[in-house]
Amino acid sequence: IPGVIEAENYDVGGQNNAYYDSDDTNEGNATYRTGDGVDIVSLSDGYAIGYTTAGEWLEYTVNVASDGVYDFVLKTSNGASAANTVSMTLDNAAIASAEVPNGSDWDTYTEISGKTSSIKAGTHILRVTFDDASTNLDKITFSKPGTESILTDYSGLRGPRNYQVFDLQGRLLGWVSVNKGASVPTAVGAKFHRAGLYVVKDGGALRTIS
Repeated sequence: IPGVIEAENYDVGGQNNAYYDSDDTNEGNATYRTGDGVDIVSLSDGYAIGYTTAGEWLEYTVNVASDGVYDFVLKTSNGASAANTVSMTLDNAAIASAEVPNGSDWDTYTEISGKTSSIKAGTHILRVTFDDASTNLDKITFSKPGTESILTDYSGLRGPRNYQVFDLQGRLLGWVSVNKGASVPTAVGAKFHRAGLYVVKDGGALRTIS
């Protein structure tokens, strides 16, 4: 933290240690971490946690870079008839919660933003708890306030233009030139040769792309 936590990459350790799931069957049938009972579903670009019931949780060992408050974005879906809540603790101390409004289905993911309470630098255990049933979770993105705004809709970012490219820790990686009509994510991937999240600056807002 700052950085991206993919929900399916919870800690190793098993039931009641790294996670709690209400049964020992992967209801999502994804071919990922098949030895666990966590319900993992397949997406077009990876995996997410699905088929959740109230009280289930997942833990992640995280390294917080510096003391302070962090912005977060949950990428979630909720096809239930009512809003659900997801809460987070760090070493068992509450740091945030977010309401996930009900949507049209579980395949339509939206981004829910919020802020943590002030947290300390160092290695910690982040626990994510599904307070209600039927919330899918793809990932959580943490960022330092004032360093970048989390805007993953990059449809308006087209060439021709030069972009500054940063990692999620705010380190400048370099510049990329994008030709007229070309895709910014494609140009960034071609230059830096690795998958992941980047922050690009086009002279105005900072945006994340993957």
